[in-house]
Amino acid sequence: MDVMSDTPARRVTRRAVLAGGAAAAAAAVVGGRSLARSPKLAVVDQLDRSVVVIGDSITQESQDLLYEILRSDGFSSITIDAERSRRIRVSGSGGVPEAGLSVLEDLVVAGTDPTAWVIALGTN
Repeated sequence: MDVMSDTPARRVTRRAVLAGGAAAAAAAVVGGRSLARSPKLAVVDQLDRSVVVIGDSITQESQDLLYEILRSDGFSSITIDAERSRRIRVSGSGGVPEAGLSVLEDLVVAGTDPTAWVIALGTN
C-alpha cells in the first residue's frame, strides 16, 4: 500500500545522528545518573583499564566527549586515533588517510596492549 503525504520526507544526516548521540551521552554524564556511578563488575574494577579507539570522522568529531566519558568510567589510559574519511581497508596516499587495519597492525607491532580495542569505522 502506498502512503501519500503532503509533508516532505526529512533526510537524516550524519551530523544529526552525531549531534543526537553526543547529546544522549552528555545527558548520561551530567544527568541524574552519572556513568561514573554505574554498577561495576568486581573483575573489571581490578583491571588496569586502558582503551584504544581507531575511528573515522564521527570519532574525530566526538573525541572530547569520548575522553570525558571514558575517564569518568575509570579508564586510566585512552588513545584515540581518528581521521576524517578513514576506511577499514583503503589506505592512503594523495590525501587518503591510513586504513584502520594498518593503524591497528602498527599499534600491535609497537606493543600496544590495551584492556579494550574499539574499532569505529564504516559506521556512517
